[in-house]
Amino acid sequence: MAVNCFARLRSVVFQSLFISGYVFFVVPFALSQGAGPAVPGNATYSPKMTFDVASVRESHPDPVKGFVVGGAFAGRTSVLSLSNERIASLIVRAYNLSSDQISGLPTWAGSAMYNVEAKSDAETDRTLATLTDEQLALERQHMLQALLAERFNLKTHWSTTEQGVYHLVVVKGGPKVRAGGSVPSTDDEVKRFGGNKIPEIYQLGDGLNGYEYFGRNCHIASLARVLGRLMGTDVIDRTGLSGTYDFEFRYSQASDAEREKEPNMYPPIPEAVKGQLGLKLEPAKGSVRELVVDHIDKSSAN
Repeated sequence: MAVNCFARLRSVVFQSLFISGYVFFVVPFALSQGAGPAVPGNATYSPKMTFDVASVRESHPDPVKGFVVGGAFAGRTSVLSLSNERIASLIVRAYNLSSDQISGLPTWAGSAMYNVEAKSDAETDRTLATLTDEQLALERQHMLQALLAERFNLKTHWSTTEQGVYHLVVVKGGPKVRAGGSVPSTDDEVKRFGGNKIPEIYQLGDGLNGYEYFGRNCHIASLARVLGRLMGTDVIDRTGLSGTYDFEFRYSQASDAEREKEPNMYPPIPEAVKGQLGLKLEPAKGSVRELVVDHIDKSSAN
């Protein structure tokens, strides 16, 4: 079952966005729900679905009492429920980017929070249930992009810059990931995801010692996308590993000062990836696509 925990004041990764403050975090969430390609124009599938009805209201949570952040789509449907989501987080979801790949957001976008309830019709849900995981992710991204354009008047363009990236490679001695499907689903996973298909990769954790990622029949390219979000730049799969894999790794993005106070913190991401997965993040240079926000308004109450 989901865990509520009171995190102390510090920046942590949640739903691919850095959020500071005293909040109650609800975990887990499934990153695989947004694991499609980050750029438009996919050669094999063109998403077109939108929400039929949507409620978008600015929220004003009490930071003293704590509050829930995040949410998800329900199963393989169009039903979306989000609580206290910042604009940057909504854009991260809609375009499958890390927060560092978005520029041009106004100052208020870092503080204004919104509650979102949205869904399409029964026919759309029946269609979504038949799609592959990648197609489903692309449709959901398209729904959110259309919602942002309609309710926030979001206008963007893409820009390409040369910057530091990481190559994900196999360390000497070989990878420590296991063949996909070799780890049986636990009773907790079945209960946690309501008997639905377990996400390709998902995160758990309360942030006190760090977070845990679980890969189930996960493509290494999907792992690379998640690591890119965590590292704040593109991570390019150079492992040569095909097929799918099962794995677990635990990490923390705590500062050195925080680690001195909390000796049980999980290791930093590069150390966790190397020691627990048998993979390595090698610094490199590459072209990175950045989403530039040309215009965005605060959503009016509805």
